[in-house]
Amino acid sequence: MLEQHCLYQVVQDFKLDHQLGKAEEQFKHRIKKSSSAMNEAQNCSSADQVRRTRAVIECEVVQDFKLDHQLGKAEEQFKHRIKKSSSAMNEAQNCSSADQVRRTRAVIECEVNASWNKAL
Repeated sequence: MLEQHCLYQVVQDFKLDHQLGKAEEQFKHRIKKSSSAMNEAQNCSSADQVRRTRAVIECEVVQDFKLDHQLGKAEEQFKHRIKKSSSAMNEAQNCSSADQVRRTRAVIECEVNASWNKAL
């Protein structure tokens, strides 16, 4: 039962790692896109240059905020899952063998249900 729990932990870690990697890729793409937009803004008239530069900067601020929020949210989910899971496993290890099996099974079922609900 403990092996299933460990396998489940690995799957959850992989999902969160994927979320973080995806957000980082979006961030890199946004920087590249922003850089080309700034170059484009510098190759036009002075008034257009000011307008385009302002638009690029405003867009960057919004995108940075969104990506920062995504990364923070994924990191918080990761920390919360580890804390919740480790305290439940400690609790399960401090009881009789039959209770330990039931509690470990309950922890795993709860985590599986939570991940299914998030996926939906």
